[in-house]
Amino acid sequence: TAGVPTNVTTYFGNAYLGKALNFSISHEDKTGPGTLYMAQANVSCPNTTTTAQDGSVDGTVADIGYELRGDSSHSVTTVVEYYLPGANKYFITGRDAEKTLLDGMPATFVRTGKTFRVPSKQVYGNVFDVYRFYAPAPGANSHVFVDKADHDLIVSVSGTGLVDEGADYGSIKPDSAGTCPSWAPVKIYRSFHNTAAVGNRNHRYTDNTTDYNAMTSQGWVPEGVVFCAYNS
Repeated sequence: TAGVPTNVTTYFGNAYLGKALNFSISHEDKTGPGTLYMAQANVSCPNTTTTAQDGSVDGTVADIGYELRGDSSHSVTTVVEYYLPGANKYFITGRDAEKTLLDGMPATFVRTGKTFRVPSKQVYGNVFDVYRFYAPAPGANSHVFVDKADHDLIVSVSGTGLVDEGADYGSIKPDSAGTCPSWAPVKIYRSFHNTAAVGNRNHRYTDNTTDYNAMTSQGWVPEGVVFCAYNS
């Protein structure tokens, strides 16, 4: 109603949408001049007498202002890959304290130079936490990373021998076709070394088809796209 200020707050959810957001507005004039004027500004809207950019408005004048608030300093985790030459295995971690520890053992844990960037854990509503399980020796002596659904399924089954090491980082789910969203377009592939020798079993996570196909050619089982990551 003209002359009656009305404030409406809409929450889009606890979600990180990346570096760009397209925000579109549709409207229907119930009464009034039949034309709605919009003026864009990165500031709070003052109570001006007109929003018309051409300086003239027919009929009763009122302001319609939109203020978008978002996360300007979202938390990002860099996941680092290590290679264990003595065991011929791969390992990834997003935990800073663990990276420091492993970097102090360069003969055992060698950085491959491969990294990918994902949301930090327990930050956004449209991402999911990635949980880590450890299969201790004398079994595989290796790790696997899964989403919340698989995590809950695993912990509900007794006798797996897997040790729940909690959430490591956040990520975004690909769709059923393995496609990642535009704001997190990097596909993270998982390969499984399903060898008969249980102690040699291992998963590797790669962010490109070259490494992924190389593991397949070496006999690793290709398990497809399991996570999505940001551009570097």
